Amino acid sequence: MLSRIMLTRWRSDPVAIAGPRAAFRIVGESGHGLKSAQASRYDLHFGRGLNAMKKVLLTGFGAYGDTPINPAKAVAEALDGLSLNGASVVSHIAPALFFKSIESVVSAMTGLEPDVVLMLGEYGGRAMVTVERLAHNLNDATRYGLTDNDGYAPQDVATALDGPAAYYASVPIRAMVRAMRTAEIPADISDTPGTLICNHRIVGSNPIASSN
Repeated sequence: MLSRIMLTRWRSDPVAIAGPRAAFRIVGESGHGLKSAQASRYDLHFGRGLNAMKKVLLTGFGAYGDTPINPAKAVAEALDGLSLNGASVVSHIAPALFFKSIESVVSAMTGLEPDVVLMLGEYGGRAMVTVERLAHNLNDATRYGLTDNDGYAPQDVATALDGPAAYYASVPIRAMVRAMRTAEIPADISDTPGTLICNHRIVGSNPIASSN
């Protein structure tokens, strides 16, 4: 069965994958060291931790706009097929298209039936790995002067017409950031996921994960 989706974004060197490895490690440790309230939330969503999981679906997407190489795609491809703390990582590269990227991710979720879905994205200008706390139910590409690869630039368009204003991450984001910092990888929590395709995918895919 699927957990709720957490959105993480990769903001640094596209060939350096230590950050996602450290983030995987924190949710795989049985002694995760969270405070009681955090631990209860952790156990609710992850049971015995990542070691109990079988499959993690890791999604990225390719270059678009003014990004010639999308690190979200590079990192997903680098981690594909690896076993991290007992979990098998299966990567999926979605098209850099609004709405069609959701269809692609949902199809991968349906076919794989993963225990966890992690989504990678790219935000130009950030020099660290940021773990997103939430995703906005809003698309606005015109504010960035960008389009998707079909030339579509939504402005103030909701992803899920009947959905809430935002979806929140359901994994221990603070512990994941601490793990990356302990590994000397610049990391932080972000509350600004943007209004482009990376944010768009989690909103469109979340109802599928929540219902399963």
